[in-house]
Amino acid sequence: RNKDRTISVLIFDVIFFLCPIAVVKITFIFYCSVYLRANITGISNITEKTLSKLTDIPLGTVENIISRLKKDDSLLKVETKQMNETIRKNIYKFEINPDHHFYIDTQFFYSDLPLEIRGFLLLLKSIASNNTNTILTKSGKNNKVNISDIARKLNQDRDKVTKLLKQSIALNQLKEIENGFIIMNEHILLSVKETAENLAYKVISDFCNSKGIVPPVRNNDILTIICTKYDLFGYLSDSIEDERNLYYQIYKRCKNVPKTVNLEYFLKSLCNIDLPEKDHTKQNFDFVQL
Repeated sequence: RNKDRTISVLIFDVIFFLCPIAVVKITFIFYCSVYLRANITGISNITEKTLSKLTDIPLGTVENIISRLKKDDSLLKVETKQMNETIRKNIYKFEINPDHHFYIDTQFFYSDLPLEIRGFLLLLKSIASNNTNTILTKSGKNNKVNISDIARKLNQDRDKVTKLLKQSIALNQLKEIENGFIIMNEHILLSVKETAENLAYKVISDFCNSKGIVPPVRNNDILTIICTKYDLFGYLSDSIEDERNLYYQIYKRCKNVPKTVNLEYFLKSLCNIDLPEKDHTKQNFDFVQL
C-alpha cells in the first residue's frame, strides 16, 4: 500500500512477460496471489492450499507450478522448509527493486474489463518504451502500426494480436498513434509517489496523449528544472490561469508542437531555457534517464 496515494500497487518485473507465453498464462494468477500477500520485504509464506483456494487452481497444478519456479528463480525464489515430519512450508522471496519494472494499481484486477484484455494490456506494457505507456513499432506501410512487430515481441499469433488490439481500442484502453499505441488504462501507472517530478511528467504525458504525440523519454534533471518554476501541488497558484500552474501553461505555451518531442522542447517552451550543446572535446555532465 502506497502511503502517498492510498492505493495498493503491484510491481511487475518485465522479465515475467519474457517467459514463454504458456508459462505466463498458467502462472500469472498464481504470481499475483503470492505477491499480494508478500509484505514490504517481498517475502510471503502463503500455503499451497490457500493458493489453490484463492486462485481456483487445483492443488496438484499449484504444486507443479511451484516445482517449475524452483528451477528458474528469475521471477521469484522459492525455499521449502521442513517444519516437522509431516509439515513443509514454502517461503517466496521477490526482488522488490527489479531493474526493469512497472507499477500496476491492484484495482486493475477488479475492473470489469475482460480477463483476456487485462492480460493483453500487461503484455503490451512490458514492451512499452521505458517510463512511458507508449508502444512503438518499426515503420509499417504509410506510417501505420506494424502489428507483425508487436506480435513478434509478444511471441503471439498476428491474427490474435490484431483482434485484441481492435478490442482494446473499442474499449478505450488503447489509442493508436503513428507507428504505435498509447495505453490509456488509468491503473497502469507511470509512477507511484507524488513527487513534483512525477506530477510534472504526468502533465506532460497527458498533454502529449491529448495531441496524439508520443510522450518524451523521461529525464529527471530536466523535470527538476521545470518544477522550480511551476507549482505542481497547487500551494502557490491563485487561479487556474496562474503563471505557476503547469496544467494551464502547457496548453498556453505549447501550441505548435512538433510530431516528435523531447523534454528539451518543453524546457524551452515552459521555462525559456536552452540546454547547451555538448562539447565532445570536454568531459561534460550527462543527464541520466530514469
